[in-house]
Amino acid sequence: MIIGLTGTYGSGKNKVVEYFVKKGFNHYSVRSFIEEKLKQENKPLDRDNLIEKGNELRKNQGNDFLVREIYNNSKGEDIVIESLRNPEEILYLRNFNDFYMIAVDANLEERYKRIKKRKSDSDFIGFDKFKNDELREMSSKNKSNQNLEKCMEMADFNIKNNGTEKELYDNLESLFKK
Repeated sequence: MIIGLTGTYGSGKNKVVEYFVKKGFNHYSVRSFIEEKLKQENKPLDRDNLIEKGNELRKNQGNDFLVREIYNNSKGEDIVIESLRNPEEILYLRNFNDFYMIAVDANLEERYKRIKKRKSDSDFIGFDKFKNDELREMSSKNKSNQNLEKCMEMADFNIKNNGTEKELYDNLESLFKK
């Protein structure tokens, strides 16, 4: 089985990944793939560089390049691929009968609180930049850029994650049974 995962920044995608890993899935991340490319170029792992590099790779290698590379390096096992940001990444995975797409969202203020708590390299931003970055990621006329809004519309399942971790896991458990 292949689970694709998209969602807004700070919505709880990592918690969803943890759930599926506990179920025996292997985890792959588009973001981690891009981070490795940035490390090779000795560039900072900030959000602007991540977005720019991802868009550049899609433009130069094909809009499904990131997920195609990740899938080709998986070994046919059950996998969860996190951080799908371009509709063509989802369309590529739709070629497989056992693919399901999940979108995760939460309210803006809650998500901002979460990123401030986790303190990863790309999380040291003010609230205004957080909002503006999200607007930039939500849609684009450039087919190689991120289009999170469209990706979320393409999901088979949408999860609102404004509650507790237990509530999230309960929602995931009922999804998994389907």
